[in-house]
Amino acid sequence: MEVTRILDLIPDGKENAISRKMLVQKADAVGLIPSNVRDKDRYVRKLIQIERESNPIIAKPTGGYYHPTPDDATDLAEYIYQERSRATSIFATIRAADRVLEDIIHRRITEVERR
Repeated sequence: MEVTRILDLIPDGKENAISRKMLVQKADAVGLIPSNVRDKDRYVRKLIQIERESNPIIAKPTGGYYHPTPDDATDLAEYIYQERSRATSIFATIRAADRVLEDIIHRRITEVERR
């Protein structure tokens, strides 16, 4: 089997989780990381983020990365809750910044007001 994606290196099931350090080593060993990349860890995190757009990949701080199986439904539900909470928080800060930018663009304020 030829490995073409980081997804291929991430195991199924929490019991088989792989640490990011090991994932970086494996990705480097199979040629997924270009030789000119300075920060291999950051590069692998980016590859994981790209894969997460179409494949659930769970990361547990004490366990590593894995694809959830039916036995991991609770972990998947926790992951979904965590990511939704994070998204809600991010969008709230963006809305506040958007309001200030609109005020600046339309010259309703000339200095950012601190509330």
